Amino acid sequence: MRTSRTKTVGMLVFILLGIGIATGCSKTITLSDDPVKDFRLEIQADHPAIEKTTLTFSPLTFHMTHTLKDSIDDEEKAGLFEDSRRFLMSERFDTEVIQSHKIAKYFSSGHPNFVIAVRTEDSDSVSRFELYANNEPNAESVYEQWYYAEGEEALGEPYASENSK
Repeated sequence: MRTSRTKTVGMLVFILLGIGIATGCSKTITLSDDPVKDFRLEIQADHPAIEKTTLTFSPLTFHMTHTLKDSIDDEEKAGLFEDSRRFLMSERFDTEVIQSHKIAKYFSSGHPNFVIAVRTEDSDSVSRFELYANNEPNAESVYEQWYYAEGEEALGEPYASENSK
C-alpha cells in the first residue's frame, strides 16, 4: 500500500511540475514601454476610429490589437496595418522593446512574428495581418505578410515580402 501511495504522490508532483513548466513558458506580457505609449498616442491621432490599442507578447509573437469605435473601409485598414507594421519593424521598437531584458531572453536567434488585428468594439469579426519570420539561413525574405479578411479567409498569396527587419 505504501508503494502505491508513493507512486501516486510522485505522479501528482510530476503532473504539477509539467503544468508549471508549460504555463511558465507561455506567459503573455502586456507591453507599455515608452515606444509603445508614444505609438498609441500617434496611431490614435492618425486614425480617429481607434478606441484602444493593445500590444502583448507571447513567446516568439507580438500581438497588436486595434479596437475600433466605428467600422473602417479596406483602404483605411491597409493604412492602419502599414502604420502598425512600420512601428513594429522600426529600429526603435527593436532596440527598446525586442532587445529589452523582458523580451530578448526569448530570442536566442531569429526574428519574432507579428500579428496585427483590427476589430470593431461591438463585433466578433476581425481583420488580421500576420508577419511570419522565415529564420532559415539563406531565406530570400525575412518576413512573409498575410492578410486575413473578416471570417478567417486568406486573400490569396502573401500580402508582401520584407527583406529586412
